Amino acid sequence: MRLAAISIPRPRSPIGEVRREAGIVHQEAGITFFADWEAFDFHITAQPNYSTTVMESIVLPLAKQEGLTLLPDDELVESMADGSTRIYLVPAVGMEVEF
Repeated sequence: MRLAAISIPRPRSPIGEVRREAGIVHQEAGITFFADWEAFDFHITAQPNYSTTVMESIVLPLAKQEGLTLLPDDELVESMADGSTRIYLVPAVGMEVEF
């Protein structure tokens, strides 16, 4: 199986570059939203005591604004050694993959 090279232009972010540090887009209430387009690494890490309100009202809308979406049916959810949960995201634009 071979995956085709994927070239996806990064959407223009409404989030100011000033708030970015090492790919962290937002960090609040036990949640870290990380988006690194150069490394193609997008995820949300939620601590056990994270705020569902912040997740629903801030983090998920920010991910959408960044052009990212959750994978369907929690395909890539990982339990981390520190007890947190990492949820992986993908670009919301269509991609062509060769098998």
